[in-house]
Amino acid sequence: MMESISVVSLAVRDLPEADAFYRRAFGGKAERKGSVSYFRLPAGVAVAVVERQALADYLGVAASSLQATVLSVNLKTKDAVDTAFATAIGAGGTPCRAPAKADWGGYVAAFTDPDGHIWEFVWNPRPFL
Repeated sequence: MMESISVVSLAVRDLPEADAFYRRAFGGKAERKGSVSYFRLPAGVAVAVVERQALADYLGVAASSLQATVLSVNLKTKDAVDTAFATAIGAGGTPCRAPAKADWGGYVAAFTDPDGHIWEFVWNPRPFL
């Protein structure tokens, strides 16, 4: 039985560029192993950025099947959303949605990394998790 998700792997076209972006966006906490850079998030989940072809070979799939994904990070305050968003944009992320109140009552911002993976920062006044 599955206990929890421990690593989210993102396929990237240029590992040095992705490594540099995530070091700036996540504060430089990374471990590089060959074609993978691991970034540990506070909740114990790691984000692995992996050269696209290396990840495809590892998984036994075509590189074209590795598409962008959306990752949502729940934060404790609206200010934390603003800070995380500003840091990501300052690191080279592309804004999708500026920090603002969501129609469901929370507070949300979104950006894409250099490979088009979409990140959402969320403050939820009524957390469901």
